[in-house]
Amino acid sequence: MLGAALYMPAHRADLAALAHGPKRSTARSLIFCTEDAVHERDLEMALHQLATLLPELEPEPPLRFIRPRTPAVLRRLLRMEGIERIQGFVLPKFGPRTLSDWLRVWDDRCSHWLMPILETAETFERRQMEILRDLLDESGLRERVLCLRIGGNDLLNLLGLRRARGATIYDTPLRAVITDLVCVFHPAGYRLSAPVFERLDTPDVLVREVEADLQHGLVGKT
Repeated sequence: MLGAALYMPAHRADLAALAHGPKRSTARSLIFCTEDAVHERDLEMALHQLATLLPELEPEPPLRFIRPRTPAVLRRLLRMEGIERIQGFVLPKFGPRTLSDWLRVWDDRCSHWLMPILETAETFERRQMEILRDLLDESGLRERVLCLRIGGNDLLNLLGLRRARGATIYDTPLRAVITDLVCVFHPAGYRLSAPVFERLDTPDVLVREVEADLQHGLVGKT
C-alpha cells in the first residue's frame, strides 16, 4: 500500500508542480514535510504553499501525507480548507512523552491515517516502547495508525554514528533496535516502516537492505 515514499520539503517553489507532475507517478506515497527539511524561517512559506495546494489536490494516487513540525503546526493544518484531500500525517519525534501533546490537538473528523516516527532516545529503551504501545491502545489511536516509521538517521545521530558507504542499516547498532521494535509492536498488530535509504548510487546495498527489511517484516521504504 505505502510502497516507496517520496519526501518533499513543503517550502519548495515547485511544490505544486511536483505534487501534480510526472514525478508523483513514480512514488506510491508523497510526504509534504514541514519539519527537519524546512528551516524555521521558511515555515510560514511552507504552510502558505500547503494552504494553496490542498484544495487543488485530485482524489487519485499517490497517497499524500503531511509531516507537521509540531503539534501547533498540526492544529493549523487541520483547520485548512482541503485538508480532507490528504490521507494523513507523519508525526515526528513520537514517543511516550510526546503522545499527549499530539492528542491535545488531534481531530479525527476526516478519518486521517497517522504514521508516527520513532526517532527519539526513548526508542532505544524497550520498556519505553512497550509503554508507548500500551498508551496507543488506551488512547484510541490504534485504529488510525497506518504504520510506525523507524527514524534510522535520527537514531544514528543520537549515537553519534553514520553508516559507512556499502553498509546497510543492519550493519549498525540499529539492528538490535529494529529487532526489539518488531518484537514489541508486531505481536500487537502494528506495522513498522523501514528506515530511509539515501545512497541511491549503491543499488546493490539497497537490495541487501530491502531483503533484510523484509526478513524483519518491515513495510515501505523512504
